[in-house]
Amino acid sequence: MALLQVDFLSKALSRIVTVHAYLPNDVQEEFKTKNPNYDRPTKCLYLLHGFSGNSTDWVTGSNAMDISRKYNLAIIMPSGENSFYIDRKGTGNAYETFIAKELCEFVCASFCLSNQKQDTFIGGLSMGGFGALRLGVKYPQIFGGVFGLSSAMIIHDIAGLKRKDLENMPVQIADYDYYENTFGDLSRIEDSDVNPEYIIKQKVASGEALPRIYMACGTEDILLEQNRAFRDFLEAMAVEATYCESKGAHDWQFWSQYLEPAVQWLLAEAPKKAPLMDIPFGDMPGDKIDIQPSHIEKAKRVYGTLKSMISKALEESAHSKVVLTVCGGSGVGKSEVASLLAHYLSEDGMGTYTLSGDNYPKRIPMYNDAERLRVFRSCGMKALAKKGFIHDDVMMTIRALQREGEDANRAYLETYEWFETYLNGGISGLEAYLGTQNEIDFDDLSDIIHAFKSGEKHISLKRMGRTDSELWYSRVDFSNTPVLIVEWTHGNSDYLKGVDIPIFLNSTPEETLEHRKARNRDGKTDSTFTMRVLEIEQKLLEQQAHKARIIVSKKGDVEILREVTNENR
Repeated sequence: MALLQVDFLSKALSRIVTVHAYLPNDVQEEFKTKNPNYDRPTKCLYLLHGFSGNSTDWVTGSNAMDISRKYNLAIIMPSGENSFYIDRKGTGNAYETFIAKELCEFVCASFCLSNQKQDTFIGGLSMGGFGALRLGVKYPQIFGGVFGLSSAMIIHDIAGLKRKDLENMPVQIADYDYYENTFGDLSRIEDSDVNPEYIIKQKVASGEALPRIYMACGTEDILLEQNRAFRDFLEAMAVEATYCESKGAHDWQFWSQYLEPAVQWLLAEAPKKAPLMDIPFGDMPGDKIDIQPSHIEKAKRVYGTLKSMISKALEESAHSKVVLTVCGGSGVGKSEVASLLAHYLSEDGMGTYTLSGDNYPKRIPMYNDAERLRVFRSCGMKALAKKGFIHDDVMMTIRALQREGEDANRAYLETYEWFETYLNGGISGLEAYLGTQNEIDFDDLSDIIHAFKSGEKHISLKRMGRTDSELWYSRVDFSNTPVLIVEWTHGNSDYLKGVDIPIFLNSTPEETLEHRKARNRDGKTDSTFTMRVLEIEQKLLEQQAHKARIIVSKKGDVEILREVTNENR
């Protein structure tokens, strides 16, 4: 075992830097015997310290040396000062570049270590946990796995922070000038790449694979709520992650306890996902399907009950045809669950076809988005006129808010006495439009369902992209297809006729919003107007939920499955 202190000139930091490293290069034979970790080349872990620490922290505070020897793992421990491992132009603090590029290249060249991502990991505690998570997801081509212990996920705490508000922060580690010098303009950081969530959204939207993530935090830790919030964000984005909680505080006792489990998790073989090549997907052009373990669990829980329902419905059908819908907000995994159900049915010898209801709005998506906004604004303005709020100053203000995309923001209820009238008028207009026959061609889809259940062998189905040049029809052979699955938000609507088994997957507007951002199919997905739309859609879903035959609802982290009897429908 070797503990090295390496001093070298960093071009990124423009100075001599110190790095400590454990290298298992001269381990005694008794430690190697019957140890499978020595049947492979040495892997490498970059281990980042916390706020006010340095490169010796892990040496003096943990059992990193024993872990390096036991797992044939080079452990590289740089000093990051109090940088949060972020590049700050003009300050001489380019710690992101130093860690993710310069140090990795230096270590691989100097110690003859692999530069493959499957052999390279990054982890840290507190500030170092933030740095590891952020760098890990930003550079997935370098790091194959990442862990954070008691990670300082403070972006949302300091976003928009004013100097006078500093004392009200839930966790205060420094003064206002430090936050601004380290993270930049605090009013913009949530939508910048200093925010790990922003990076993850960009990666998910582009379809780029992310490294596996492991997190742990103590139940008495001052950063517990921030870690839980990041865990929930990862879940909403369907990013693979393992999260652990146990009794513990923000101290070395907890970090030493979890260092080895984190390393074991990094070195363990990643769980295999369901084979996707044989799973049938829906017919929405360009839609993204990313099947995760949570979708598989949900589909399996549904399938046991669903299979018996389908068998009974097929017996009662004149042409041995049955239609089921998988409905709910877009953050809940309708497409993935529908695809898995189709897969399970096919394995049991029942042919299926998965139809996307998103192909059947009356306007193509780019025009429908504009129509939704027009309805909201015109109804809001009519409400103002009806109440007599037609004054020059009101009109100037509302036009300014509309130009900024802020006219659906509830924050202005406290600023303008007339704003409630405008907002409620716009929402009422949307409620009369969204999910109704004004917006969606329910008759067309109902006719398709009727034709299918009547035994027609060939049916023409619509395909729709985002623009007016992406509209066409395909003729589909249903002669050997007894089960039609409609995957669609509005699959349980009163306007849709002929559905035998509606399945409702519940979600919150926040989960739906995160998923829409990831899909990147809607303009301005993070706007307050989009949130008003999602709130109305969620209200519709909940009003229609009583008609579903199977409901999968979310209560905390527990999925509850129940079958709704005919008496409750």
